[in-house]
Amino acid sequence: EDGVWVLCDPDRRKLLGERLVASAMERTAEVDDRTEATLCLAVIGPAAQKIAMAVAGEDVIGIPYLGFEANEQTDALLCRLGYTGEFEFRFIAARERASELRALLLGAGAEHGLEIGEASDLPLLMLEMRSLSQREYIPEGTSPIQAGLHWMIDFRKENYPGHDAMHAQKANPGCKALMLQLETVTPPVGD
Repeated sequence: EDGVWVLCDPDRRKLLGERLVASAMERTAEVDDRTEATLCLAVIGPAAQKIAMAVAGEDVIGIPYLGFEANEQTDALLCRLGYTGEFEFRFIAARERASELRALLLGAGAEHGLEIGEASDLPLLMLEMRSLSQREYIPEGTSPIQAGLHWMIDFRKENYPGHDAMHAQKANPGCKALMLQLETVTPPVGD
């Protein structure tokens, strides 16, 4: 009833909004970009659930993966993700509460060694789960199966475009994409 929250890369929010409105078909849909009014703080790692529980209460255990829940203790919308292979909780709140919420999370995470990271670090952390956040990490012409994203496809679903093609590729994927992390600042040279 209250709508849907979509967390996305800031550079892609306009295009995503246009696509969401277009996909609504005959239903009425509006997109309200809350980027300027809200902030999103993420706690990621093996202690993320303990930290989230310390700040938001034990109810965080009941939030399903990819679920959102209003949390009264933090006056924030709490989202459970896990794009890195670790627990991940995101706190979405009014931007004017940034300092207060950040201090609360850092205080609760101090005994676990919680530190402030940069959003630019996420793609590296996401390699473990192959949760590729941006299309440029997948070579042109690579299918989801070749990119190792088969776990994101519900093969039991019968009525979706590409059903037959995905099942055929699952049986015979051809080549597969390989991701490497290089320990150098010099880009590799190749043909």
